[in-house]
Amino acid sequence: MPYPIPVLSLPFALAATIGAGESELDQKVFEAEVVCIGCELKRSAGVDAQCSVYAKHEHGLLMESGQIWSILDNETGHGLRTDHDYLTRRVRVSAVPLPRAQYMDIRSVELLPTR
Repeated sequence: MPYPIPVLSLPFALAATIGAGESELDQKVFEAEVVCIGCELKRSAGVDAQCSVYAKHEHGLLMESGQIWSILDNETGHGLRTDHDYLTRRVRVSAVPLPRAQYMDIRSVELLPTR
């Protein structure tokens, strides 16, 4: 007969599964174009993005595959996420990808020459 899990152990069980598999992901290097997520989705999928009104053109990374990754807002990623000088530029980032949330934890950024 199965035994019930004591209520006190539930928070510990939940803590062990939240983010499971993401904390041990390796840092990798990616090349991507910095895009406004809303504007790119409006252009490619016809969604009703209103970036000028609400999101102020939140940046993401458009990969060669067409996937768009959001940028984790921390000390290293904040500028890439908000500085409009990066918009439409190609970058090489060293980052920890968090695929469950489609976020990149940026560790370093290098601007690439324009094509």
